[in-house]
Amino acid sequence: MKEIIKETNLQPHTEHREVQIDKTIYKVSTVFQGQQTLEEVLHEWVVKKALATANN
Repeated sequence: MKEIIKETNLQPHTEHREVQIDKTIYKVSTVFQGQQTLEEVLHEWVVKKALATANN
């Protein structure tokens, strides 16, 4: 049973939702890739945000 759970957790899972901030609606996609710690997820998000800001 544990092996089945591990195999399931390794497959990416994507969630889509809309978030409204003021009058702007953003489409947000979240991809969960297996077992990651919160620290890894936040670090990846911060790096992507910093690169996007630098490119604008």
